[in-house]
Amino acid sequence: MTRAPLLPLLCMLVLAHGNLAQGDTVEDGTSARAASQTPTASDGPLLQTHTATLQLTLEHAVALVDRTAKAASTSAELLVAWEMGLETSRAITRAAKERHFDSFGQYDNEINIINQAVPWGYLTFYGEGQNPHFELDLKVWMGLANALPDAPAKAFFRLAELSYDNASFYGWSNIQQRTWDYGGCSPMGTGLHLNLLTQIDAIKQSPSFASKVQSTLKQVRDLTITDLLTGTPEFPYCNRSEPEQVAKMVAEGRRIISTVKLSEEERTALQRRVDSKMGLSAN
Repeated sequence: MTRAPLLPLLCMLVLAHGNLAQGDTVEDGTSARAASQTPTASDGPLLQTHTATLQLTLEHAVALVDRTAKAASTSAELLVAWEMGLETSRAITRAAKERHFDSFGQYDNEINIINQAVPWGYLTFYGEGQNPHFELDLKVWMGLANALPDAPAKAFFRLAELSYDNASFYGWSNIQQRTWDYGGCSPMGTGLHLNLLTQIDAIKQSPSFASKVQSTLKQVRDLTITDLLTGTPEFPYCNRSEPEQVAKMVAEGRRIISTVKLSEEERTALQRRVDSKMGLSAN
C-alpha cells in the first residue's frame, strides 16, 4: 500500500478506545494513550476539527494501520491490523455524519482527499447517498492475506468477498440483491448460500483465528441460515416462479444438509423447508 501525502485536512481525528489504544508510539513519539478531550466540532475541515476521547491524529492512525498491515507475517497479525482499520473507519464515519456529508457534490473535494490519503479504505454512501460510511477496501486486504504463508486470513477475506464485497462486512449482503433502494431478491439456488456456510466451516478449522472473528462469522451465518429457513420478506427468492430455479434451490438445500455443519434443529428445519420446495410448494 502506498500512502498518499496527508494534507492539512487530515490532521486531528481522534479515535475512541479500541485496538489503537494499546500504548503504541507513532512516528513522532506521540503515544496512542494521549490525554482524553471533550468531543468538539466546528465548520473547519472535517478531519481537523473532530475529537473524541483518545487523541490520535488521522495521519498517525492511518500510518499505524498501514504499517501494521504491511508488516504482518501471519494471519493473526493481519487480523490485528484489520481490527485497527475498523476502529479508524468508525471514527471517520462518525465525523462524516456529524458534518452531514452526502454524495451530492458539495463535499467531493474533502471526500476525494480522504480517499486518496487512506490506502486501505474509502468513504462511500448508503441511504440514497445521504449516509456516509468508511469501508475497508476488499482488494487491498485480500492482497495482503494472499501474501501470507498461512490460510486463515485468506479464507476470512474470501468470506468478505462472498458476503459483502467489502472488508468491513458492512452494508447490503450479497444474499440481499437489490432491485431498488430497499429491496430485491435472494439468489437462493445459485450456490451462494452453500459457499458462505462452507467458507465459515473452513475458517472454523483454525479455532484460534476463528475465536477472534466470532461475531463476524455469526453475523454472516445467521443471515444465511435465516434466509434458508424462512426467507426474507424484502428479499424473496429470485425467479421463484420458475420450476427450473426452484429445483436448483431444492438441490442446494439438500447439499447444505449433507455437507455443512448444522445443529440438529437447523438440519430438521431445513429438511422441512426442502420438502416444501423451499416454502414454494404452492407455486
